[in-house]
Amino acid sequence: MDILVGFVMMYLVLPLIWGGRTIGTSLMRFKLSNLEGDAPSWQAVLKRTVALYLPWLASSSINLLNDIWNLTFMLFMCG
Repeated sequence: MDILVGFVMMYLVLPLIWGGRTIGTSLMRFKLSNLEGDAPSWQAVLKRTVALYLPWLASSSINLLNDIWNLTFMLFMCG
């Protein structure tokens, strides 16, 4: 649960406060903006966050389910 809170803070809340920038984009001095040159809206930040981290979340979920399956199989086979 702590990891989820940290993830939400780092990749969703901080970019909203800092005009769309994360710690990494601040260090690299990237400027995130919409087509008009303004800071991105919270909807745009949310879409960007989901698009960037959905593949990682899917992969992690599949690995977790695989580990649970293997553990269940081992417990069933060993007794």
